[in-house]
Amino acid sequence: MATVLIQGAADEGFLLGDLLGVSRETVSLKAGSVYEPGTVVISNGATYETATQALVDGAVDGVTKYGIVCRNTNATSGVRKAAIIARIAAVKSSELILGEGLTVAEVSALLAKEHVIVRDAK
Repeated sequence: MATVLIQGAADEGFLLGDLLGVSRETVSLKAGSVYEPGTVVISNGATYETATQALVDGAVDGVTKYGIVCRNTNATSGVRKAAIIARIAAVKSSELILGEGLTVAEVSALLAKEHVIVRDAK
């Protein structure tokens, strides 16, 4: 039986467009944080967490995945399931939330590997 994921209203101001039915994926977000819509995340084992320069530097090409959190998700008390934009989308650079040490240019290149295009749009 499939797990039903219930999330609050969408606040996807970062999203310019995506391919419905293909772009999104449900992942587990690492415990200890609140993830806001637009937060760039990186796979780190079985969970995703906010991408930082240190995590990107330790990433393994072809294995590490990147995405963008779709809705506000409170994972302070434990690992939480959440929808992310995982592939084939266009997003606004001004609406992305970047982890420590990352720049929009670097995140743009990382997301491009997932076929997510970062645009300078308002």
